[in-house]
Amino acid sequence: MADPLLIWGHAERVAREVMQSCGGRLDWSSWIVDVHDSKGRHVGTLDFSDVRELRQAA
Repeated sequence: MADPLLIWGHAERVAREVMQSCGGRLDWSSWIVDVHDSKGRHVGTLDFSDVRELRQAA
């Protein structure tokens, strides 16, 4: 099984890249990164709004 910190770190990077490519000025409240393992099983969901909060805290 992959390291959860690596998985969520990658999910957060994906969300940040999308947000940056759109200028970061959209309503991200309904956007998510859905994470699945190599067998297609759902591992979890990262809300874009959580990423935005993390960015503001940094």
